[in-house]
Amino acid sequence: MEKLTEGVNTSILKIALWSFDLCIIMLNVEETFCCKTDGASIHAAIPIVNEEYNTGFFDAKKQAEGKEEADPYLIGYCKVHNCVLITNESKTKPNRIPAVAKKHGVNCIDINDFLNERGLIMERKK
Repeated sequence: MEKLTEGVNTSILKIALWSFDLCIIMLNVEETFCCKTDGASIHAAIPIVNEEYNTGFFDAKKQAEGKEEADPYLIGYCKVHNCVLITNESKTKPNRIPAVAKKHGVNCIDINDFLNERGLIMERKK
């Protein structure tokens, strides 16, 4: 895994897939870890793309412009590598990452679940 440290915004947790490279920006750590998405992950994303194509899961504007969507590849990567996916997208909408991830056997939690599982709490500054 390649480690990058330049220009990292550590104020939020982001997990994203860019150009088939998985980049994880760790919370409160000024490091980004990138690794090439492997064939197994891409293969796992194919059924997601096929099943979710007309459900509203994909951004219509990106589709019209012929741009690639990262979400199915991110879910595929997590499925193959048994990773927990962290996102703050709505858990109640059927065409968002948590619902699609669950449908494909990927555990998906939000930042609050992530902190709670580790016995941490988030407090506002007074």
